[in-house]
Amino acid sequence: MCNNDFSFCLQAFCDAMVDKFSSIDMKSTSTKTVLELKGELRLICCSIDTWDMWVKFFDAHSSATLINPDTEKRYNIVDKDAQAPDLVREFFRHLQGLTESELKRCAVHCLGETGGRTIPYPKIYIKKPKHKAGTYSIKQWCDHRKLKTAAMRELDALVPQFKIIQEDGDIDWHNWRAFKFAYNINGASMRHLVREHEAHLKLKGNKRAKKTETDPQEKEQYLAFLERKKNFVHSGTSRFCVVTCGVGDRLTFTKWDGELSRQEVRVDRRGCLFALLDFRRLPGSGSSRHGDKDHPFYNPFMAKFMDYKSPAMREPHVWLWIVEQDYQAEVTELYEKTIKFEYDIFISTYVPAKTEGIVEINEARGNKQVGAVSLLFLTYNKVRDGRPPIKAHTTFKKVYTIPSPPPKDLFQETLFTVYPDMELRLEFYVSLLQSLVISGETVFNVCGGSKFMYAAMVRRPDPF
Repeated sequence: MCNNDFSFCLQAFCDAMVDKFSSIDMKSTSTKTVLELKGELRLICCSIDTWDMWVKFFDAHSSATLINPDTEKRYNIVDKDAQAPDLVREFFRHLQGLTESELKRCAVHCLGETGGRTIPYPKIYIKKPKHKAGTYSIKQWCDHRKLKTAAMRELDALVPQFKIIQEDGDIDWHNWRAFKFAYNINGASMRHLVREHEAHLKLKGNKRAKKTETDPQEKEQYLAFLERKKNFVHSGTSRFCVVTCGVGDRLTFTKWDGELSRQEVRVDRRGCLFALLDFRRLPGSGSSRHGDKDHPFYNPFMAKFMDYKSPAMREPHVWLWIVEQDYQAEVTELYEKTIKFEYDIFISTYVPAKTEGIVEINEARGNKQVGAVSLLFLTYNKVRDGRPPIKAHTTFKKVYTIPSPPPKDLFQETLFTVYPDMELRLEFYVSLLQSLVISGETVFNVCGGSKFMYAAMVRRPDPF
């Protein structure tokens, strides 16, 4: 083929791509130039396997069989004539700069076929949904993915034996998984690392910036990250007691782990230093939460719980009772009837952030006080087993809140909860444990969800 034929074919190819992708942009009637279609051209020049995955996405979009994050159903499931949100040119703009494997992953996430993902909606959305954790716009995902890959290249230079980056600059995912396992690294770790080095990583990705070696101080921070993560360990053992609710709210407490008695799960002979009891999720209390003075909502559970005695009501050195503000008086009455003379009470207020995921906040329309819960700290008022009384006014806060604006990724914590609409901030649980207990001591979690358990199992809680 002569040079003229080659130039003609290249121009014809460019003209075809401009025409194809310009038609996707429903908000503009003007034809785009080649330079304005870098993202689209990056896509059309990918490998056959990657392109096939994107074609699958285009077909799903055209037939409206993509999952709507808001309804968690296909767009056409209710209305056969329904259509998925328009694909505009800006959707493809951010694809430039992705590696081949990342480009394919992007299509997988858009389709909702992410491996190991149990959430019933795609990771990357076309139209922003309402209050859905684990979702990203194409810009958010691509921008973070590029910074994360840049950070991975920095780590590859420090641990070359793992060969994280291939010769063509793409990621060797098998070696990356082996590296993560060896250094106890997960998605949250990498997100924090990217945020910490964001300015440096953006400079590395700027084509106009002068390429330089990694700053010695930056390198030391990466090395410190690797050392901290490699030395990370979980401490202690978690055991579970299942509570079943039968006919007529009849509750049954099983043995610990199905076979261990109350005495066999004890680690600290001095008893339990700290116990958390969340009244908002008590089995047998019913969804309506109706009750009266003689039969409060917590009666079915608390009667069995106090009879089970694991832990006993007077066993913890510090109790934390969590309850809605509307039911604070009822729970305070329980305290006065049972352990008032042995325990002092200190009442705090927990104000959820608007990005936290608690149901009431999502429906609050900007009212920061909606969804606030009461925290009842009950502290044993005498020296016991060598433990002096906790000074509540210096240990706990009157109001637990975070400065505005709250972190946008705080909502992602709901992915790791048993009760996404109830559990409090992980930072709150960690701060309590750091101020009250040391490694090896026993804590109890009664209907408090999973975040508290994660915090309790970390020997040395830190931001990573």
